[in-house]
Amino acid sequence: MYALSSSAQPLTPPPDESAEHCQAAMSPALSRRSTAPPPVTVESLANVTPTYRGEPVQMPPSPRLTAAVLNLESRQPLDRASGLVARYAYVQEGTLCVVEADGAGHVTHQRGSFVADTGQLAWAGTDGAQLLLIDHRDPATQALPADRGSRPGARLLWDAVGSYNGDPLRMPAQPRVLAAHYTVEPAAKLPVHMHPAPRYGQMLSGQLEITDVDTGRVRRFEAGELIVEMQNRWHSAVNVGSEPVRLLVIDHVAQDADHNTVMWHSCLDGGHPPAKPAQSGATSD
Repeated sequence: MYALSSSAQPLTPPPDESAEHCQAAMSPALSRRSTAPPPVTVESLANVTPTYRGEPVQMPPSPRLTAAVLNLESRQPLDRASGLVARYAYVQEGTLCVVEADGAGHVTHQRGSFVADTGQLAWAGTDGAQLLLIDHRDPATQALPADRGSRPGARLLWDAVGSYNGDPLRMPAQPRVLAAHYTVEPAAKLPVHMHPAPRYGQMLSGQLEITDVDTGRVRRFEAGELIVEMQNRWHSAVNVGSEPVRLLVIDHVAQDADHNTVMWHSCLDGGHPPAKPAQSGATSD
């Protein structure tokens, strides 16, 4: 199955002839044979279990998710949000310094790096840093102000409990975090699929339309926006712009899972999706 996984490989049709024919009918862009770039490529950034002092992070079943883009000046420390359980950062510019738990040393993360821990460690910019910061907090904590506490240059992208369509997230208790860069070429279509565990994506470039199969609702996302995807709902997507869509994608899966996508091959299933999304080993909730 050519699921959208975090392995560093292009998305290509399966070798089975009937499945390939089905896919060609659904999405000619995905089955095209040419010397052009693959319609969708995936580059893995991280495959980690956030821990603190050797123990896996215990996530709330439905955490409050807060995401912001912010700038850290040289040696400026990063504050710890109220009710913080886990913190991720994607280094968009500059260098991030993370002090080790015992205080004996530090680790630097350059542009393009993905970092995950509990937020208990000290973070600071070394020569200045621009971060996409994603905090997971106790759902009972208050929403943050749009300026994240008056920090200069901060831009709040998301602060809610649930996905963009309002459904609650169902988080594995001790998730493994898969982070990857996705590139979707112009006019390329992602066939109908669903995610059994939480998935977030930041639009780095381009325009992407996502269609909810059940409701027919279409939502367009553009560069700079955060997508907190629908969980356990069938949907499809297409690049509607003239440039490639580039996404930072973050999945939360159970410890024994290696991907977070279930595909629906409509031709092979009689043209109709299952009445309920199939559950997989990708989440323990």
